[in-house]
Amino acid sequence: MSRSSSLLSRRGWALVVCLPLILGMPIPARGMELKLHTRLIWGTNDPKPDDGKCTEVDPAIRERLARVFKWRNYYQVKAVEVCVVPGKESHVRLSEKCELEFKLVDDFTLEIKLFGEGKLAKTVRQSLQALRQGELAVLAGDSKEKFGDAWFVVISHPQK
Repeated sequence: MSRSSSLLSRRGWALVVCLPLILGMPIPARGMELKLHTRLIWGTNDPKPDDGKCTEVDPAIRERLARVFKWRNYYQVKAVEVCVVPGKESHVRLSEKCELEFKLVDDFTLEIKLFGEGKLAKTVRQSLQALRQGELAVLAGDSKEKFGDAWFVVISHPQK
């Protein structure tokens, strides 16, 4: 191989690696795990129960939920961190009735399956870039136990 073609191939490789950065695209992360925070949150207009099962929601999460939803109070029922690895499904149990399954569809998309009482309730796809930029994935529904209350599953990527 001549010196000029070797230099060109190195420049070509640099272009392939640097072009996504220049265009603001995420670089594919094959083999990289994705860390996520998952939270089961209860939305209500009632005061916090004294049973000690719920804690106050992080103020930043509360503010973001309150911008969109109607409840005055948001309480965290459970929080679990999960690592999603390419090629494998990751499962998280947030309660007896609520379970999540995560799968990296490709280098840009996370598939989230929500199971309620053992049955598939919802499947959504979330942009990895949006999660990494601080967006939340929020799945929600009405409470079956108390009219007017709601539950939320909030998924976020830890910010550095």
